[in-house]
Amino acid sequence: QLLLENGADIDSADFRGMTPLSVAAKGSHSVAFELLLDNGAAVNTISQFLETPLSIVTAIGNVAFMRQLIVKDANVDWKDASGRTLIHYAVCNGHGGAAELLLNNGANFDVRDYRGKTPLAFATEEGNNAMVQLLVEKGADVNSHDFDVMTPLLWAARNGSDTTVQLLLDRGARHDIEQIGFKSPMLWAARNGHDITVRILIDKGANIDLEDYDGKTPLLWAAENGHDTTVRLLIDNGANTIAQDRSGWTPFWWAVAKRHRGVIEQLLSKGVSIDSKNRDGRTPLWWAAEQGKKGVVKLLLDMGADIESKDEAGRTPLWQAANQGKKGVVKLLLDMGANIESKNEADRTPLWQAAVQGQEGVVQLLLDMGADVESKDEAGRTPLWQAAVQGQEGVVQLLLDMGADIESKNEAGRTPLWQAANQGQQDVVQLLLHRGTNIHVEDRHSRTSLLMAASNGHETVVELLLDKGAVVDSMDKFKRTPLLWAAGNGHKGVVQLLLDKGANVDSKDNQGKTPLRWAEDKHHEDTVKLLRNKSADIKKGKDGE
Repeated sequence: QLLLENGADIDSADFRGMTPLSVAAKGSHSVAFELLLDNGAAVNTISQFLETPLSIVTAIGNVAFMRQLIVKDANVDWKDASGRTLIHYAVCNGHGGAAELLLNNGANFDVRDYRGKTPLAFATEEGNNAMVQLLVEKGADVNSHDFDVMTPLLWAARNGSDTTVQLLLDRGARHDIEQIGFKSPMLWAARNGHDITVRILIDKGANIDLEDYDGKTPLLWAAENGHDTTVRLLIDNGANTIAQDRSGWTPFWWAVAKRHRGVIEQLLSKGVSIDSKNRDGRTPLWWAAEQGKKGVVKLLLDMGADIESKDEAGRTPLWQAANQGKKGVVKLLLDMGANIESKNEADRTPLWQAAVQGQEGVVQLLLDMGADVESKDEAGRTPLWQAAVQGQEGVVQLLLDMGADIESKNEAGRTPLWQAANQGQQDVVQLLLHRGTNIHVEDRHSRTSLLMAASNGHETVVELLLDKGAVVDSMDKFKRTPLLWAAGNGHKGVVQLLLDKGANVDSKDNQGKTPLRWAEDKHHEDTVKLLRNKSADIKKGKDGE
């Protein structure tokens, strides 16, 4: 009072743009506030934070101060930088009296903020039923949506605000509106297990099998999340129990994956097959075995799942568990009677596949349980043969220790050593040589292990074979030697190794071509130079004789 009487500026602002009236409002200083108003303080000043005296008192729910400001013509439709109005502030802070005062004084109740959300949307999101009722009674649009296409009903259903859901539906809210991602009120309610909301929506005729963007129905969501009572409610009202999402998964599949026993039992009691297959012909048991979910596997087996079910490639749960190295599941399936020799469409057994994948623990288990170590696939390849090809040294050792035939041949007459040498699997080659394999075996084209290693440039393997006495000038059916193949393919290092072991530099194939001629034809200049020098040395030696 004293300052005003001495000419102080009633609307002077501090560095924040706050006037005395704004400061008094923020601090709820009623005497100062009323004195400033009575002396003509401006009511619509805006601070650097874009606050007005009315926005300040609305945010804290000071209805008495709000009334005094509104009487002085304060702007009830003020917006902040995010597009939120005083009604937004009152609703978000749960100040019902403040909201009612603003509405009674003509504030716009359907204005949207920067995300397109109205005060009603905030009220439903917060689950403030009293605020929802107030706004609806004033005429707020019950079907307004934000920029994510979320309506008040979607928010209420998502949160399980049953009373609000009923109120909105009674006021004309549409239950068929979908959010981006195609989530309807029914989908949200079922996903979150809000049974009463689901019941209300069913009674209003909501589509019980409406799918979202991923093809999931309300029942699929309820099953995945383990909402037993929601699942029962949906099934009892005719929900499709075998609906598939975009991945081909049904409610039963989701319940199995998440180990929701109650949901599983409900679905089975309604006639769903425990061995229902997805689009790849795989059952829930097959999937659980692949994933190594031992508890799920046990649960399904106890409920009667087919232990020998096969997918479209003829693979059983045991086969796939072995393939993936799921030792615990493999043991469980075997203990429950799974066929240890089950074969896929290519005649490969669980042992064969585990060997290929290098699953040493599973291989040992299968061998201990009596798996046939000599089982062959459709191409005549044994587990040892294929493990050697893949360079699975540990598995090769296990199989040999169990008496696997080290000289087993595929349909082309190739032994494990032959193919390992061909692939450059030097550790496996060394192991097989140490175990006494025949180094001189030829395939049906008369090609030896040395010839194949040389042809492919596997220097270390070539050296191992030569040290073990491989015939350096062995010929295939075209009379081509290891040296000729190495020269033709430009493997200079191998050429040098073979020459050092006395390979015939002047050997000719059935076309009359020498290693040098092959190297020249293929433009392998370094190899050509090496061979020419060797030929010259040989000639010089002969001349010297």
